[in-house]
Amino acid sequence: MWDSIGQFRDDVTSFLQAKDHAFVGGVAVRSYAARSVPTKDYDVMIDPHHLQEFTRFLEGKGAKLMGTVEATYSFRIVPLEFDFDLRIAQSSLDREALSNGKTATYAGKKLGIVAPEVLAAMKVKAYSERKNTDEGKQDASDVRGLVKVGATTRERIRVLHEKHRPDRLAFVQHGTTVRTQRQVVLMDLGSKSQRVVAEGVWLTWSPDGRRLAYERDERIFVLDLETGRERELAPGRRLVWAR
Repeated sequence: MWDSIGQFRDDVTSFLQAKDHAFVGGVAVRSYAARSVPTKDYDVMIDPHHLQEFTRFLEGKGAKLMGTVEATYSFRIVPLEFDFDLRIAQSSLDREALSNGKTATYAGKKLGIVAPEVLAAMKVKAYSERKNTDEGKQDASDVRGLVKVGATTRERIRVLHEKHRPDRLAFVQHGTTVRTQRQVVLMDLGSKSQRVVAEGVWLTWSPDGRRLAYERDERIFVLDLETGRERELAPGRRLVWAR
């Protein structure tokens, strides 16, 4: 199959030059030697402002739009009987995929490849939405493969997944002792899972959603939710995080 799409592959490579893009899906997984089975399609993420231009390019190659799911446009390159998924970067995780990708070289030209930890986090999200399908099983297998070859770790995947999860709530636990009355709890609104991340009161989120600030014993602390590192800032009470 790959021999038959050689010219198409070269044309795609040339078209992507100087454009914000990243290969995701099977091509990216194979680039990290985390999947041995050949991929049967292309999955490319692009900046939204490239959508019309990319669509025209694919249509010029005989592509037919088969459908859309959220921000993904699924094309069939009819003359080649080849599938091409065009994904628009919309979420914060997508934007990180574009901004922090790796670079590969093909035929002397540079191509963007999504970073392994971002790829794995995307696969985890996809698995949660289609776990009972063949695609979901492949998602799970790809994540295991990326971890097995050392491209990333489960902890890095967890941290990244949590960083870009919009459905989080932080609150102060009401307990029966002085200690438990001021436990800062982080809740996943989807799964309802909870975990204690600090001690404090008067919580406030950072504008980017990556840090929490709170008061403890009349002093102000900031917790980095990616690293778990707590930093003491200054004396103070009843804080508000301002932009």
